[in-house]
Amino acid sequence: MDSNYVSLLVELLSGQVPQGPGSPASTRRALAAVGPLPSRPSVADIGCGRGASALVLARATGGHVLAMDLLPEMVEATSSRAAEAGLDVAAVVGDMGAPPIPPETLDLLWSEGAAYSIGFSEALRAWRPLLREGGFIGVSELCWRTNDVPADAAAYWAEGYPGMVGADACGARLADARFTELHRFFLPDSDWAAYYEPITAALPAFREAHVGDAVAAQVADEMAAEAAAWSRWGHLYGYLFLVGRAC
Repeated sequence: MDSNYVSLLVELLSGQVPQGPGSPASTRRALAAVGPLPSRPSVADIGCGRGASALVLARATGGHVLAMDLLPEMVEATSSRAAEAGLDVAAVVGDMGAPPIPPETLDLLWSEGAAYSIGFSEALRAWRPLLREGGFIGVSELCWRTNDVPADAAAYWAEGYPGMVGADACGARLADARFTELHRFFLPDSDWAAYYEPITAALPAFREAHVGDAVAAQVADEMAAEAAAWSRWGHLYGYLFLVGRAC
């Protein structure tokens, strides 16, 4: 992805925590299905964004959290927020396909709304060796809620995320990666609304600040289209949160 595009997208989303649909309540709901954990677990949050999940994990588990993202801006934001909160979170830049984590050292691996960037199955295969036997994973993935998908909705997501499948197929991929599924749920509509409403409100000022910039116009148009797609078809798809145990 073009670096200018990424910079402009980061600018548009600068007021957003988290950087995608989700909420502390949903993170805690998924975390409730995990356990038992050691008193000071080793935790990683892959694709951490601005640290929304990492901070919840640090508070809830009392463990050390390694928060990783590809973008330095996200890592800096996570570090700053964790330091202000006095939490044991170390944020680093890294490739989610090859995280800088030794094998079999994690008690809990977490990733919200990020695995799609390298493919859900590919992410699970890369991450499974990092967990100790019996360790846990919490991961969310964009899935269809139904098998009866209208052609226009299917066409939109065939371009945006051609690897998107149904919830049961996501669960099967978790099992294929040697995890026993413990819990699943779709993020509530409120998590999506809380993400898209501020973006929609920020778009006019963003466009005005970048008049004549074709890349900025592309960023704005794509985010507006994504928000419109959710308004139209959000009942057909969602982020499925899956919690599993390494087996």
